[in-house]
Amino acid sequence: MDAILGTGDGLSVADGPHLFAPAGTPAPIVNKLREAVAAVLKDPAIPTKLRPQGLEPLDLDGPAFREFAVRDLKRWTEISRTIDFKLDQDAMR
Repeated sequence: MDAILGTGDGLSVADGPHLFAPAGTPAPIVNKLREAVAAVLKDPAIPTKLRPQGLEPLDLDGPAFREFAVRDLKRWTEISRTIDFKLDQDAMR
């Protein structure tokens, strides 16, 4: 599940929990997890609780999530380069 937060100025920020399985996880296990997440997202209570917080649940399968993640990484890489973002390594300690 992923969520999109609308900032009101035309910018949307992807945020929320993401479910990953280790590379090489057998397809039947991935499919079972996928089905469980899809079932949870079909519960009307989920979007009802998330939407007032500005979050929109997305049910993305592996290929769709990969496309989303790659697009998001490219977008934020470009933004960080544009603003000349530098990570303060000392602050990370």
